[in-house]
Amino acid sequence: MLTIKQAIEKVIEIEGSKYKAAQSLDIQFTMLKNYLKGNTRRPQFKTCKVIYDKYSLVVFPFTEEELQKDEM
Repeated sequence: MLTIKQAIEKVIEIEGSKYKAAQSLDIQFTMLKNYLKGNTRRPQFKTCKVIYDKYSLVVFPFTEEELQKDEM
């Protein structure tokens, strides 16, 4: 299980840039930067669900079982 910051860093590695990672996650570039700075204490479920669906990464505070569901 990863923090949102760790998960975003892995997505950036995979996508090759912060900009492409933001596009892939369907979030604003500013939100991505906030996640990386640690300015967001609790990540949005929607973002964590996309990270799980596209990259199979589980983001704290959600469990794999919660992320497998269609909606929370």
